[in-house]
Formats: sequence, C-alpha cells, structure tokens
Amino acid sequence: MRTKNYLPTLRFLFYTTLLQLLVLCSCAKISNTTENQSKNLVHQNDLANSVKRPNFVLDVSPQEFEAIPLSLYSADLTDEYYDRTGAVVSTALGSREFGFKSEVCLEISLGTLAQVGDDFSENSSILERIKISINNEDLTDVTAGHMHLVSTDLVNSEGEILMSGVGDAVACGKALLAPGLQEVTFEFRQTSGEIKSYSWQFEIIEQPNFVQKVSPQEFESIPLSIYSADLTDEYYERTGIIVYSALGSRRFGFKSKVCIEIRLGVLAQVGDDFSEDSSISERIKISINNEDLTDITAGHSSLELINIGNLEGEILKRGVGDAVACGKALLAPGLQEVTFEFQQTSGEIKSYSWQFELTEG
Repeated sequence: MRTKNYLPTLRFLFYTTLLQLLVLCSCAKISNTTENQSKNLVHQNDLANSVKRPNFVLDVSPQEFEAIPLSLYSADLTDEYYDRTGAVVSTALGSREFGFKSEVCLEISLGTLAQVGDDFSENSSILERIKISINNEDLTDVTAGHMHLVSTDLVNSEGEILMSGVGDAVACGKALLAPGLQEVTFEFRQTSGEIKSYSWQFEIIEQPNFVQKVSPQEFESIPLSIYSADLTDEYYERTGIIVYSALGSRRFGFKSKVCIEIRLGVLAQVGDDFSEDSSISERIKISINNEDLTDITAGHSSLELINIGNLEGEILKRGVGDAVACGKALLAPGLQEVTFEFQQTSGEIKSYSWQFELTEG
C-alpha cells in the first residue's frame, strides 16, 4: 500500500499563510503610522484650544503647543516690503512672519499683577520682579518693558494714585535651543511676596537644510476660508500699493496654494544652471495626500541671481539663490499631508513632507 506524502503541501500552505500575515501586519503598521500622525495633530489642536491662561497673561510667543522649525525660531526677519522701503518693523512678540529671534516672550497685564503702592514706570522695576526658565533652567538674558509709551496710573475715588506705570508689558528671554519639546515657566514676584506663574510648552522641529520655510506651516490649523482667500491689507488697498507675498499667510490668504521656499545653493550640483525659472520647475514635484499636483509654479524669490565659482574663477553653479515653489489645490476640510520633491542632476531625490489642517469656516 502506497502512503501519500503530504509534507510538501503542508509546507506550502504554512509559508503562504505566513506571507499573508506579514503583508497584513505591514499594511496595518503603515495605516497606524498615518492614523497616529493624524491623531497627534488633532490632539495638538485640541490642547491648544483648551488652553486657559491666567488673567495676567495676554499673549505668549511661541504659542502654546506650537510646532516651529529651528530655522524660524532663530530667525530675525522682516517683510520684503519693509526691507525695500527701509521702514522699521517693530514686533514685541516673535512670529512666524518675522522670526522668533531665539526668544520666548510673554505679554502681561501689570494692572492685574500690581499691588497698592507699586510703581512700574521704569522698565527696571518690572524686570527685577521676573524670572523665565526653559526646561527647568533659568535664563540670564531676560528683558522686560512697557508695550506702549503711555504710562497708566490707577487712582481711587479721591484721586489718589494707588499704582503707577501699570499698563501692558512684554518680557522676553533669549535661549539657543535644540529641536525637541520645550517647557517655559514665567514667574512674577508681587510686592506681598506671592509668586504668580504660568507654564506652557512648544516644540522645535528640524527641517532639512534646503528648506527655508513652508506655507501653510507645519501643524498649522487654518480655516478653509483663509486658505482659499486672496486678500490685501486695508492700508495697501487704500493707498493703492501692491503687496506681493511669495508665500501665503493668514494676513493675505493662501490663494488655495501650498508653497515651499528652498535654497537652490544646497540642492544644486556642479554644472547646474537655474538662471531660468523653467529650469527650477522641471525638477519639482508637489503632492497632497498622495495626489500629484498639476498646477505648479516655481521661480526665484528675489531678482538677484547668485553664481558660485571656485578659486580659479570658474563658475560651478548658476542662478542658485532662494526659490519658491507653489502648487494650487482646492482642498476640503481635514488633515493635509504635503510632499515636496526635487530631482538633482545626479538623479537623487531630495524630499520634505509636512502636515497642516483645514477647518470649517
């Protein structure tokens, strides 16, 4: 009697089942990664919306639970218009538009913190009451002063001055930080000896060195109406001055575009010539939520073209200043993931991905 050998069949079934399980696990892992990224952004927005500041805190910079690139945290920028006209821009608190100057800042209400007999007319009298720490380390480079030149006094019904110089003030601490989660603690010592404090967190993220900035920003949450808007400031509308903003902003709208400003000098290789905008755009691909955009524009962000040469005077790279690439996309509310790709002459693809959220409104 012949005995049939089922071992090869069983072995085949075993490996087939194992392969199917591995594929399922891999797909689940990818799905979970995307889901976790989405949950992290939603959680971050929920945290920001749930912030309850004490009544003496008017504003902070960077904002609670904000995620900003290291390059932007350390930047001290001005708008192209102000650079061109020489007008002075004064921003007491750092911002995504002008950079954070490696500082954390608070705007505080001295009227809420002051007690009877206090006189904060001089900035030094404010500064001596303040302490700012980051990640439990006290900052030594701290400045403080009034927001406005007008000094506010509080008086009683008989006209007696109870407190002097109690308008709004800004306190800033300078700190060179590495990427990661940052926890800031602000303390104000009142005349009675009581310490009023406020703590908040923000995150510094690291971008590849060819990325200057992106729009909308990483983890930014913006209303759909602002994303699709193409606005100008009331002042510019009134005077007829035209404002050109290469990257979208909350002030001027995003024109239904995602944009990235890049350093061509970092991406260019020997022999490259990016003097013409077309030579930039042909290297670029932008996708949102894994769908390639077809309406893409790219060009230099300034009229000045930069050439790089060697010691012998030979030009190695041409037209390698900064450039802006934008892709137009009509999007629905929800989480958006943008991927930018640049193909180098060698064939290597340099890429950067980021997320932002569109909300109803």
